Amino acid sequence: NHERIVKVRGKSAAPLGFYMDYVEGRNLRTMAPPTDDPRLGLRILVLAGETIKHAHDKGVVHRDIKPENLLVVLKADGTWLPFLTDFDLAWFSTASRLASQAMANLSYGAPEYLQAPLSEAAHRMTVDTYSFIQLAYYIMTGSDPVAFQAERNTEVLRKRLAHWRVGGVAQRFLDLYMRCSMSDPRQRPDDFAEIIEELVSMESMLATSDATVLSRD
Repeated sequence: NHERIVKVRGKSAAPLGFYMDYVEGRNLRTMAPPTDDPRLGLRILVLAGETIKHAHDKGVVHRDIKPENLLVVLKADGTWLPFLTDFDLAWFSTASRLASQAMANLSYGAPEYLQAPLSEAAHRMTVDTYSFIQLAYYIMTGSDPVAFQAERNTEVLRKRLAHWRVGGVAQRFLDLYMRCSMSDPRQRPDDFAEIIEELVSMESMLATSDATVLSRD
């Protein structure tokens, strides 16, 4: 029960199916991410991260975080409001065995989930940590990360972040990407509060930088 999680409202028998909240927006795949504005990108990630943390606090691991599953509403003030949807691969204590099957996108699925979907590691919150940071890569570069090529992705991201006005923030973002992309899930942050705090800190640094830029007049 979170304001930015798309809820299932009920089911129908004929035709067999279910109906959900309607979101007046498009998914992030069809709505190109704001790659030219780091602050907008960070704000999307902070809000999405808070939503994922809420699910984790309820014992739910999404396991399919990707651009298609983030619906985005463009508000009148120019900000983006993300909604998390599609929990059909989610894992929780009473999930059916079907939820154990690896069906995630190769570019966003954590290695341990894709390689051993029945393993204990494939049901940990660090699965979402990996997918979330690949979503961050997409938001900042406008392209999908290449599956199982962390070094290549890191270098592409490094070049993309070179245009950020504050080099220290760019380096912190790159460091976060590298930590959350570790192939060993035990080396990734397992608490989204830590990730959110880091992203908010980056936002603050960029905002401070903007405030100190003076015109020639």
